[in-house]
Amino acid sequence: MKNYYSIILLLSLAALNITRANTIIWTNTAGGGWSEAINWSPNQVPGSGDTVLVTNDATFTVNMDGVGNAGNFVLGTSDLNSTNIQTFQVNSGNQIILNGTITVTTNGQFDLNHDSVMIGTNAVLFGTINGSGPTLSGTLYITNGSVLNVNPPGMTFNGYFAGIGVVYNYGTVNWNATSAFEDNNGVIYNYGLWLNTTDSTFFGRSSSGNGTFDNYGIFAKTGGTATSAFNGDGTFNNYGTVDVESGEFNPQLGIDNGTNVTATGAIMLFGGNYILSGTNTFAGGGVLTNSPVFGTNAVIEGLLTCAGETTIGGTVTIDNGAELQLLSSATFDGYIQGNYIPALFTNNGTVAWVSGTLFGDNSPIINNNGLWLAEGDNTFNGTVNTGTTTINNSGQFVKSTTTGTTTIDAHNTFNNNHGTIEAATGAIVIQNGGGSGTFNTAGGCLLQLNTFDFNGTSTFIGTGPVSGSFDSTTNVVFHGTLNFSNVLVSGIFTLANDVVMNINAGPGDIDFNGFPNATTVTNYGTVNWLSGNLFGDNSPTIVNYGTWNLLTNGVFLGRSSSGETTFNNLGTVRKTTVGGTTQLISFIFDNTGLLDAQTGAVSMSDTYALGGGTLNFGLNNPTNFGSVAFSGNVQLNGTVSANLNNLFGPDNTNSFRVISYFSRGGTFTNFNLPAGFTWTNNYGANAFSLQIASVNPPQVVAAPSVQNGVFSYSFNAVLGQTYQVQTNSNLITTNWGNDGPSIYVTNNPVVVSNLVNLDPQLFYRFILQ
Repeated sequence: MKNYYSIILLLSLAALNITRANTIIWTNTAGGGWSEAINWSPNQVPGSGDTVLVTNDATFTVNMDGVGNAGNFVLGTSDLNSTNIQTFQVNSGNQIILNGTITVTTNGQFDLNHDSVMIGTNAVLFGTINGSGPTLSGTLYITNGSVLNVNPPGMTFNGYFAGIGVVYNYGTVNWNATSAFEDNNGVIYNYGLWLNTTDSTFFGRSSSGNGTFDNYGIFAKTGGTATSAFNGDGTFNNYGTVDVESGEFNPQLGIDNGTNVTATGAIMLFGGNYILSGTNTFAGGGVLTNSPVFGTNAVIEGLLTCAGETTIGGTVTIDNGAELQLLSSATFDGYIQGNYIPALFTNNGTVAWVSGTLFGDNSPIINNNGLWLAEGDNTFNGTVNTGTTTINNSGQFVKSTTTGTTTIDAHNTFNNNHGTIEAATGAIVIQNGGGSGTFNTAGGCLLQLNTFDFNGTSTFIGTGPVSGSFDSTTNVVFHGTLNFSNVLVSGIFTLANDVVMNINAGPGDIDFNGFPNATTVTNYGTVNWLSGNLFGDNSPTIVNYGTWNLLTNGVFLGRSSSGETTFNNLGTVRKTTVGGTTQLISFIFDNTGLLDAQTGAVSMSDTYALGGGTLNFGLNNPTNFGSVAFSGNVQLNGTVSANLNNLFGPDNTNSFRVISYFSRGGTFTNFNLPAGFTWTNNYGANAFSLQIASVNPPQVVAAPSVQNGVFSYSFNAVLGQTYQVQTNSNLITTNWGNDGPSIYVTNNPVVVSNLVNLDPQLFYRFILQ
C-alpha cells in the first residue's frame, strides 16, 4: 500500500511538471521562424501558458510561420541605450494567440501584417503594436501609455476566431488607415485616445453581425480634409469627447451622451439614426451640417451651430447658458426614424435663428423659456405635411439685426405665456396665437399680431406701432404705451391708469367689433387719437374713465354694418391741437364726465345724452374757439364751462357760438365761466352762445401794506387784458396821471408798489385799455 501511494505521488508530480508554464527565451540573433524549436531555449516551441522572451540585444526578426501561442510575451531589449531593433512579425495567413501580457519595449517592433490574425485571451498590451491589414480577435487591453497603430490598408476587429472580439483602449490608437472593420459583433471600448489621422470609414460589418464602438475617452479626427465615418452597419456611441479638428466626421448610427468639439472650418455630420441622449456638450467654431438633431431627453450644453438641412426631433433641451445657432433652414419634426415620436424642443438658453426658413411638421411643441433671436428676415412655416406647430414663449422672442420682416405663419400657434415679444429691428408678424406678457416695439419697427387671443395682463412698451386682430373672452388688462395702427379689437379689454394708447401712430384704422366676441373697452388711462379713422360694428361699448384726446379731424363711424357704438364718458373727452371737425357718426354718446372742445369742432350724429356732465370750450380768440355740433334734438343739462387760452382777453363785443343743434330741450343747470366778465347765455333755435356783457373791474385781493418803506397792494385782473394804473393826490380834482407803463396781464395777482417817502399820499385807479 505504501508503494502504491508513492507511485501515485510521483505520477502527480510528473503531471504538474508537464503542464506548468515555462519561460521560453529566443536565442537566434540572426532571426528565424517561431515554430522552429532550435531558435528557443529550451529547444521547444512556446505554448499557450509560457512566458516568451524575445529580448536579445541584437537586430533581428522573428517571423510567425503558422499558429503560435504565448502566455506573457516580452519583445525588446531592456537596454534603453541600445540601438538594436528586435522585430516580431505575423505575415499573411499566420496567427498569434496571446494569453497574458504583451510587453513591447522601446527597441521592440511588433508588426501584424496584411491578412494576419492576432487572438487575445484577456491579452494586455504594454508598448506598441503595428497593424497593417490584420485581424484582431478575442480580448485585448491597451494600457495607459501603450499604442496600437492601425496602418494601411486598415484593421478588422473580429469576434469570429475566438467567439468574441473586444478591445479596451486606455492608451492611444492611431487610426492611420483609410478603412477599418468590425465583424461578427466586435466591440471597441475607447477610454483613452483614438486618433483618426486620415479620411477614412469604419465599417461595422464585413461579413456578419454588427460592431459597436463605445467612446468614453477622446475620439479625435486630426487629419484629412474630407469625411471620416462610422457607417450604419455598426454603432458608434459617444460618452466621452469627439474632437473634429479637420475635415468632416459622420457617425451614422448610435447615441451621443458626451462632448463634441468641432474646430473652426471642420464639420460634424450626424446620420439619421444617431441619437442625442442625456447631456450633450458642443464646443468649437465648427458646424453640424445637413444633420438631424434627434434627442431622447437630450440636454445640450455649450454652442451647437447647425447649417444645411437640419431636422430636430424627439426631446431636445437647450440648457441655461447654452446656445443653438441655426444658420440655414431647419425642421422641427414629430415623425423621425419612420415613427411618430412627439417632438418637444425646449430652449432654456439661447436660440439664434440666423438665417433660413424654419418648418414644423407632425405637430411639434416648442417651449422657449430663454432667448430666441430672429436675426434674419425669414418665415417659420408651421406645417410641411400635417399638424401644426405650437410655440410657447415664456422667455424672450426678439427680432434683431436685420430690418425686414420675420413671419410666424398661421400654421403655428404662438402662445406668449407671460413672456416678451420684442421687435428690436424690422418687423415681426405673428399670424396666429394668443397669451399675455410684454410686447416691445422699438421706434421704426412693427409688431403685427394677427388673430391674437389675449388671455391675461399685458404690458406694451416702445414707440413703434402694433397692429393686428386682438381678441379676448375674459377681461384683459393692458399696461404701458400702446401705439396701435390698423387693429381690430373684439372682446373685453381694460386700459389701466398707466396706459398711454396712441391710436394710428402709423397708417391704418382701428375697428372695435362686437363679433366674434361681445366687446367692451374700458379706459382708465390716456387715449390719443392721432390720425386715421375709427370704426365700430356689432354694438361695441367704450367706457372712458380716463382721458380720450381727439387730436385729429378723423371720423369715428360707430356702425359699419350693424349695431352702433356706445361711448359712455365718465372721464374726459377732449378735442385739442387741430382745428376742423372730428366726427362721431352712428354713435350713442352718454356724457356724465367732461366733453372738452378746446379747438375746432366735435360733430355728433345719432343719440346723445349729456347726463349731468360738463361741456367745456376753449376760447382762443374772437373767431377761434371750440364747439360741439349735435345733428338732432339735444337735451341740454349739466354744466357748461369755458377757459381762455393764450392770454386771450375778450371784450363785450365778443360772442361765441359753442353749441349747435337741430333742435333742443332743457337748459344748463350750472355755469363755470372765466372770472372777470359778466356773461350772458343765449339759447337760440339752432345754437347756444356765450357772450360777454361786460368786463368786470379788477378786484384788490390783499389789503395795502407798508413794509421797509415800500407801499404795495395787489389785484386780480382778466388775463390777456391791458390795464393802466393811474394816481391822484386829491380826489376832488381830475388830475389823474399814469403811474408807470401799461400792464398786460399774464398772471395774477398784479402787484403795484411805491416808495412812501416819494409819494406820501396817493389815490389809485385802474383803467381797462
